[in-house]
Amino acid sequence: MTFNTQKYWKSSAADCLTFMEITELNRSKYLGYRNGESVIFVNENNYKEKFQNYLLNSDNSNWTEIVKARRDYTMKRFSNDEGVKGLVSLIKEIT
Repeated sequence: MTFNTQKYWKSSAADCLTFMEITELNRSKYLGYRNGESVIFVNENNYKEKFQNYLLNSDNSNWTEIVKARRDYTMKRFSNDEGVKGLVSLIKEIT
């Protein structure tokens, strides 16, 4: 699980358009990314179509908007500062 999460955060910081598989198995739904808004969801049935659409329309400004929304969301929700706030909250809850 850690690998998936780190990969998604790193690609956000690098301004990469991300094709993300969200399944019960990889438990990535909790990350909160939204299909078509901050990432492109793919699965075993649609990944070829989604990749082909990107390749045929790579100059579409929508891709840039998705990348920006993802970066902004990731930095707001998953930055080190937010992680520390969550940790402090957890410690207060335990003590």
